[in-house]
Amino acid sequence: MKWILLGASIAVSTTACATTSSAPYRTPQATISGTTTEAVKMHLVQRCVNGGGAIEENTAHQVICSSPMDDSFRSLMYRALATPANSTNPEMKVRYSFVENAGQVFVSMDMFLQNQTAFGRVDRKPITNGDIAAKAQTALNEIKSQLEGLQHPMEGLGASPFPNAAKQNEDCISCRNLRIK
Repeated sequence: MKWILLGASIAVSTTACATTSSAPYRTPQATISGTTTEAVKMHLVQRCVNGGGAIEENTAHQVICSSPMDDSFRSLMYRALATPANSTNPEMKVRYSFVENAGQVFVSMDMFLQNQTAFGRVDRKPITNGDIAAKAQTALNEIKSQLEGLQHPMEGLGASPFPNAAKQNEDCISCRNLRIK
């Protein structure tokens, strides 16, 4: 009886975790005018690292940001039900692809989960959730507006991708000024 209840509770919790998207999937993409591929890459790399990821690959036309799954219950259930025994911890990967032409950079991104089995096989599961893709599209649109609003493509690369960071930095500077006086 205990096993039936345990199985039912796992089924309910995994069903709750595997929410369906209300939006249709559309590949996140943007065309950014008046910039270079390197300027776009700098913004994407900064967001990746600030978000806890690491750059796995950086080529002329592609950047892959990778982050291991966390220890949440949802991640635990994914590892238990969707990966083979003795496989590596799945990693969330975001691949950005670039094409530059006549002062414009076209950026497209796709996301997938990847793990390696005990026998060396690499398994990839694409993430095609429309809600997640919409959030990624919003992030690309923010980068587009930031870069198109700059006078010089390399200007402002030190700025934080988080909107409240500038205010926090100003507060810290004024706090330091108070301490010095």
